[in-house]
Amino acid sequence: MRSKRQAERQALSECKKKGGSKCILDVSYFDQCAILVTGDKKYSVHTAISVERASEIGMRQCSNDDTNCRVYYTNCSVPQLVR
Repeated sequence: MRSKRQAERQALSECKKKGGSKCILDVSYFDQCAILVTGDKKYSVHTAISVERASEIGMRQCSNDDTNCRVYYTNCSVPQLVR
């Protein structure tokens, strides 16, 4: 998306289209990747330059506080050329 506001609206719209009734935004990001890590008790969202790096951070944090941690969702924004 071209703006943060537009991206956030689109994300909430997609959540609702997929059946979400209590959709919230945990993070906005650009020119990087985001992941959602979930365990038995809670979830966390992390961003970094790559899915691999964000996953390392998220899994390390989750395994300190929770059990059965796994990466549930990943996505990267597409870099845009600015002239």
